Amino acid sequence: MGWVFGHAACVLFQYFTYVPVYGSVYTLVLMSADRYLAVVHPIRSIGLRNQRNTLIAVAATWLLISVCHVPFAVDVGVINMGSCRVDNFSVRPLDICANRRFLDEFGGFSASGKLFYTLFGLLGYLLPFLVIITLYACWKLTCGRAAGVSKSGEAARSKRRVTRMVVIVIVIFGTCWLPIHVVFALQMWYKDFEDDWFRYLQAGSQMLAYMNSCVNPILYAFLSENFRQAFAKFLGIQLKPKTRRDNHNWDTRAPSPPASTASGRLTATVATAMATVRAMTTAKTAKSTVRARRRSARNRIRRWRPPMVSRCQLRIGGERSRSGAEPASG
Repeated sequence: MGWVFGHAACVLFQYFTYVPVYGSVYTLVLMSADRYLAVVHPIRSIGLRNQRNTLIAVAATWLLISVCHVPFAVDVGVINMGSCRVDNFSVRPLDICANRRFLDEFGGFSASGKLFYTLFGLLGYLLPFLVIITLYACWKLTCGRAAGVSKSGEAARSKRRVTRMVVIVIVIFGTCWLPIHVVFALQMWYKDFEDDWFRYLQAGSQMLAYMNSCVNPILYAFLSENFRQAFAKFLGIQLKPKTRRDNHNWDTRAPSPPASTASGRLTATVATAMATVRAMTTAKTAKSTVRARRRSARNRIRRWRPPMVSRCQLRIGGERSRSGAEPASG
């Protein structure tokens, strides 16, 4: 029987199938960029990483994605693909909900359809995935260089917690979205299998891809103390703050006091950055002090000369010794 919900529901279904996908993926990119700035450029990004700019970035991303998909929604509609036999006595029309430009006269994918789904794989999976991995690699290299500067055990634990969190998010994102893009690539560039196993595989891949958006809030709820505090504040619930002894959250801004506000996170970031700067300044000052002491010692050695004794002093000294020795001889 196919699609039975009408034209308006078809347009909304197709539109809200792809807009949330792009929005969720690029929200992950924004979060990865935020972690990169927080770790690699903590002082420079103080004025950039605030609540106002975060809301502007997220709203601009979703607005741009929503506007770009308006032309796609205009061509969506209910398309009659012929008829199908329901039983031995009745035949009903077969209607599908799809974009008219994406199908050719034989029911296969047109050039526009192949272009759309190819861009969906590139811009909706490959490009953001590479950006996330690149930001993580740059951040990891920066943390490795700074490991010898910061000697705080809490800072080292914080870096390990952030590393685990980012790795988990990247792995789950890649795992959830890879199967559906493989299925689309096979349909576009090889052939669309008509077997039942391929339809089950396609349905399972789609459910796995959309499950990524369901898993992300659960991940951050378990791995991020700041996320729990902020979400509880949004719901009007007051959570008991954790102490440093039992604080095992995987957060990007640890070590920090249990703060759910932007000012608390900003203070924690500044404190961590200033501690690193102080450690680097102390080490540099110690090296400069040692060099100055060595330079001063070398200068003193160069300026030292043995005392010169004149002939008059030698003559006076000899007469004194003889005059002092005569009574003793008498």
